[in-house]
Amino acid sequence: MTRYILKRMLMLLPVLFGVSLISFSLLHMVPGDPAVLLAGEDANPDFIRAVQKEYGLDKPLYIQYFHFISHVVRGDFGISIRNREPVIKLLKERFLFTVQLSFLSILIAGFIGLIAGVISSTRQYSFFDNMSMVGALFGISMPIFWFGLLLMLVFSVHLRWFPAGGKGTIVHLILPAIAL
Repeated sequence: MTRYILKRMLMLLPVLFGVSLISFSLLHMVPGDPAVLLAGEDANPDFIRAVQKEYGLDKPLYIQYFHFISHVVRGDFGISIRNREPVIKLLKERFLFTVQLSFLSILIAGFIGLIAGVISSTRQYSFFDNMSMVGALFGISMPIFWFGLLLMLVFSVHLRWFPAGGKGTIVHLILPAIAL
Protein backbone atom coordinates (compact mmCIF):
# COMPACT_ATOMS: atom_id res chain seq x y z
CA MET A 1 0.00 0.00 0.00
CA THR A 2 2.82 2.40 0.87
CA ARG A 3 4.51 1.63 -2.43
CA TYR A 4 1.29 2.40 -4.32
CA ILE A 5 0.88 5.74 -2.53
CA LEU A 6 4.50 6.70 -3.22
CA LYS A 7 4.09 5.76 -6.88
CA ARG A 8 0.98 7.95 -7.14
CA MET A 9 2.75 10.83 -5.41
CA LEU A 10 5.63 10.58 -7.88
CA MET A 11 3.15 10.58 -10.77
CA LEU A 12 1.69 13.78 -9.34
CA LEU A 13 4.91 15.73 -9.96
CA PRO A 14 4.76 15.70 -13.79
CA VAL A 15 1.06 16.56 -13.64
CA LEU A 16 1.71 19.56 -11.38
CA PHE A 17 4.59 20.62 -13.64
CA GLY A 18 2.34 20.37 -16.70
CA VAL A 19 -0.50 22.31 -15.07
CA SER A 20 1.87 25.05 -13.89
CA LEU A 21 3.48 25.28 -17.33
CA ILE A 22 0.11 25.48 -19.08
CA SER A 23 -1.27 28.11 -16.71
CA PHE A 24 1.93 30.17 -16.95
CA SER A 25 1.87 29.91 -20.76
CA LEU A 26 -1.78 30.90 -20.97
CA LEU A 27 -1.10 34.00 -18.89
CA HIS A 28 1.60 35.04 -21.35
CA MET A 29 -0.47 34.27 -24.45
CA VAL A 30 -3.06 36.88 -23.55
CA PRO A 31 -2.77 39.78 -26.00
CA GLY A 32 -1.31 42.98 -24.66
CA ASP A 33 1.47 43.82 -22.28
CA PRO A 34 0.72 43.05 -18.61
CA ALA A 35 2.81 46.05 -17.59
CA VAL A 36 0.54 48.34 -19.62
CA LEU A 37 -2.49 46.78 -17.91
CA LEU A 38 -0.91 47.37 -14.51
CA ALA A 39 0.35 50.85 -15.26
CA GLY A 40 -2.70 52.01 -17.17
CA GLU A 41 -3.31 52.91 -20.80
CA ASP A 42 -2.15 56.51 -20.36
CA ALA A 43 1.12 55.70 -18.56
CA ASN A 44 4.35 56.99 -20.02
CA PRO A 45 6.95 54.51 -21.35
CA ASP A 46 9.35 55.09 -18.43
CA PHE A 47 6.68 54.12 -15.92
CA ILE A 48 5.78 51.03 -17.98
CA ARG A 49 9.45 49.97 -17.99
CA ALA A 50 9.58 50.50 -14.21
CA VAL A 51 6.53 48.24 -13.80
CA GLN A 52 8.13 45.63 -16.06
CA LYS A 53 11.29 45.71 -13.95
CA GLU A 54 9.35 45.58 -10.65
CA TYR A 55 7.39 42.47 -11.67
CA GLY A 56 10.27 40.85 -13.60
CA LEU A 57 8.46 41.12 -16.92
CA ASP A 58 11.62 42.39 -18.60
CA LYS A 59 13.36 39.00 -18.11
CA PRO A 60 13.16 36.01 -20.47
CA LEU A 61 10.18 33.68 -20.10
CA TYR A 62 12.15 30.75 -18.67
CA ILE A 63 13.50 32.97 -15.86
CA GLN A 64 10.00 34.31 -15.20
CA TYR A 65 8.74 30.72 -15.02
CA PHE A 66 11.53 29.74 -12.60
CA HIS A 67 10.65 32.69 -10.35
CA PHE A 68 6.97 31.77 -10.60
CA ILE A 69 7.62 28.15 -9.53
CA SER A 70 10.08 29.09 -6.78
CA HIS A 71 7.56 31.51 -5.24
CA VAL A 72 4.66 29.03 -5.49
CA VAL A 73 6.71 26.26 -3.83
CA ARG A 74 7.41 28.61 -0.92
CA GLY A 75 3.70 29.48 -0.63
CA ASP A 76 4.15 33.01 -1.96
CA PHE A 77 1.42 33.57 -4.53
CA GLY A 78 2.21 37.25 -4.93
CA ILE A 79 0.03 40.33 -4.70
CA SER A 80 -3.40 40.51 -6.29
CA ILE A 81 -3.48 43.04 -9.10
CA ARG A 82 -7.12 43.86 -8.44
CA ASN A 83 -7.11 44.12 -4.63
CA ARG A 84 -3.45 44.98 -4.00
CA GLU A 85 -3.39 42.39 -1.17
CA PRO A 86 -1.46 39.12 -0.81
CA VAL A 87 -3.19 36.35 -2.74
CA ILE A 88 -2.69 33.87 0.11
CA LYS A 89 -4.66 36.20 2.41
CA LEU A 90 -7.51 36.36 -0.09
CA LEU A 91 -7.48 32.56 -0.41
CA LYS A 92 -7.61 32.13 3.37
CA GLU A 93 -10.57 34.52 3.63
CA ARG A 94 -12.56 32.54 1.06
CA PHE A 95 -11.50 29.03 2.12
CA LEU A 96 -14.02 28.71 4.95
CA PHE A 97 -16.88 29.70 2.67
CA THR A 98 -15.74 27.10 0.13
CA VAL A 99 -15.68 24.39 2.80
CA GLN A 100 -19.13 25.40 4.06
CA LEU A 101 -20.57 25.40 0.54
CA SER A 102 -18.99 22.04 -0.28
CA PHE A 103 -20.20 20.43 2.95
CA LEU A 104 -23.73 21.75 2.53
CA SER A 105 -23.92 20.64 -1.11
CA ILE A 106 -22.70 17.13 -0.17
CA LEU A 107 -25.33 16.91 2.56
CA ILE A 108 -28.14 18.05 0.26
CA ALA A 109 -27.04 15.78 -2.61
CA GLY A 110 -26.68 12.83 -0.25
CA PHE A 111 -30.07 13.42 1.32
CA ILE A 112 -31.85 13.74 -2.04
CA GLY A 113 -29.91 10.82 -3.51
CA LEU A 114 -30.67 8.55 -0.57
CA ILE A 115 -34.38 9.31 -0.67
CA ALA A 116 -34.56 8.95 -4.46
CA GLY A 117 -32.59 5.71 -4.32
CA VAL A 118 -34.82 4.15 -1.65
CA ILE A 119 -38.03 5.15 -3.45
CA SER A 120 -36.65 4.02 -6.83
CA SER A 121 -35.61 0.65 -5.44
CA THR A 122 -39.01 0.01 -3.84
CA ARG A 123 -40.97 1.16 -6.89
CA GLN A 124 -38.82 -0.21 -9.69
CA TYR A 125 -39.76 0.86 -13.25
CA SER A 126 -42.30 3.38 -11.96
CA PHE A 127 -42.64 6.97 -13.17
CA PHE A 128 -40.61 8.17 -10.15
CA ASP A 129 -37.87 5.62 -10.87
CA ASN A 130 -37.61 6.79 -14.49
CA MET A 131 -37.66 10.48 -13.50
CA SER A 132 -34.98 9.97 -10.83
CA MET A 133 -32.82 8.20 -13.44
CA VAL A 134 -33.30 11.13 -15.85
CA GLY A 135 -32.47 13.56 -13.02
CA ALA A 136 -29.33 11.60 -12.12
CA LEU A 137 -28.18 11.51 -15.74
CA PHE A 138 -28.93 15.22 -16.07
CA GLY A 139 -26.92 15.93 -12.91
CA ILE A 140 -23.94 13.94 -14.11
CA SER A 141 -24.04 15.34 -17.65
CA MET A 142 -24.49 19.01 -16.75
CA PRO A 143 -21.22 20.90 -16.20
CA ILE A 144 -21.20 21.99 -12.57
CA PHE A 145 -20.26 25.60 -13.31
CA TRP A 146 -23.19 25.92 -15.72
CA PHE A 147 -25.62 24.30 -13.28
CA GLY A 148 -24.39 26.69 -10.56
CA LEU A 149 -25.08 29.68 -12.79
CA LEU A 150 -28.58 28.37 -13.54
CA LEU A 151 -29.27 27.92 -9.82
CA MET A 152 -28.04 31.46 -9.16
CA LEU A 153 -30.31 32.75 -11.91
CA VAL A 154 -33.38 30.98 -10.51
CA PHE A 155 -32.88 31.40 -6.75
CA SER A 156 -31.04 34.74 -6.66
CA VAL A 157 -32.30 36.73 -9.61
CA HIS A 158 -35.85 35.48 -10.20
CA LEU A 159 -36.97 34.26 -6.76
CA ARG A 160 -34.67 36.58 -4.75
CA TRP A 161 -34.25 33.94 -2.03
CA PHE A 162 -30.45 34.05 -1.82
CA PRO A 163 -27.78 36.66 -2.52
CA ALA A 164 -26.12 36.33 -5.91
CA GLY A 165 -22.69 36.75 -4.35
CA GLY A 166 -21.32 36.73 -0.85
CA LYS A 167 -22.64 35.12 2.30
CA GLY A 168 -25.88 37.01 2.81
CA THR A 169 -27.71 37.73 6.05
CA ILE A 170 -30.12 35.93 8.34
CA VAL A 171 -32.97 37.16 6.12
CA HIS A 172 -31.63 34.95 3.32
CA LEU A 173 -31.93 31.94 5.61
CA ILE A 174 -35.46 32.73 6.83
CA LEU A 175 -37.04 33.89 3.55
CA PRO A 176 -36.90 30.50 1.73
CA ALA A 177 -38.49 28.77 4.74
CA ILE A 178 -41.33 31.33 4.80
CA ALA A 179 -41.83 31.15 1.02
CA LEU A 180 -42.34 27.37 1.16
